[in-house]
Amino acid sequence: MELKITTIIPTDDEEIAGKLLNNLIYNQAVVLGIIVGNDSWSINIIQKTDKVAWSRNQVRRAVWIRNPEIVRTILQALFSKSGKTMPADQSYLITTSMDDRIFDLITSSEPDPDYVRIDKAFLLAEKA
Repeated sequence: MELKITTIIPTDDEEIAGKLLNNLIYNQAVVLGIIVGNDSWSINIIQKTDKVAWSRNQVRRAVWIRNPEIVRTILQALFSKSGKTMPADQSYLITTSMDDRIFDLITSSEPDPDYVRIDKAFLLAEKA
């Protein structure tokens, strides 16, 4: 699998994972597509999200969190700030705006999103 613009959050070091994710969310002027999960759905979606983000790489970035437990507190704070509920026991994709709010959520219980659906998720966050 070739990823061009995706940051993969480490699964074995909570401190580094937290610093890296916090930096991406709160210190970078980008729109993020954050994929949470490490199953076949997530692998498929990270490949699509990477391509969609790469198409406008000055503004968009993709992040893959394979082990959400290692950054659960950060994710919960992000969902709370956005007035949304974090999905339980499933993989998902969220897009965040430059002001660090979640604007779209796609879960693995929904039909497999295509490139257009993922692009729309980014566009919602970009319009904020």
